[in-house]
Amino acid sequence: MGIKESLEAASNVFVKENLLMVAINDSMAKNGWKLLEESFRSSDFFSLFCKKDSPLKRISIKASALGNMLKVNIIGERASRNSMEEIIDSHIYEISKTFNVNMYVTDDIEMSNEQLLYNTVCLVVKELEEKLT
Repeated sequence: MGIKESLEAASNVFVKENLLMVAINDSMAKNGWKLLEESFRSSDFFSLFCKKDSPLKRISIKASALGNMLKVNIIGERASRNSMEEIIDSHIYEISKTFNVNMYVTDDIEMSNEQLLYNTVCLVVKELEEKLT
C-alpha cells in the first residue's frame, strides 16, 4: 500500500468514527434527549445531553477511537438532593461500551445495524436511570 492509499484509508477510518458518534448522538435524540454540547476532536468525542422527564440531571458521552473500535463511556448524573447525600451516596454512574466501527459503518460510509445501535443506547440509558433512582 502506498502513501496515498494509506492516507485515504486513515481518512476513511476517521470519517467512519465520526459517523458512528453522530449516530450515537442521534439515538439519544430519538430517545428524547436534548443535545447541549458536542465536541469532536481528532479521535476523541464528547457529548452532553439532558431530558426534562428523566430522573437524571444529565448524561455525558465520552468516546475515543482505538483502531477500528470506538470506546464509549456513558455517564449518568442524578441531581443531588442535598450535600450530605452527595458525600454518602454516589450520584454518578458510568457504563462503558465498545463498538466495532465496521459493524455500524460500511466501507461506502453508510450506516448499518442502526436498530441494534439504537437499542444498545436505549438499554444503557435505561440502566443508568435505574441505577441512579
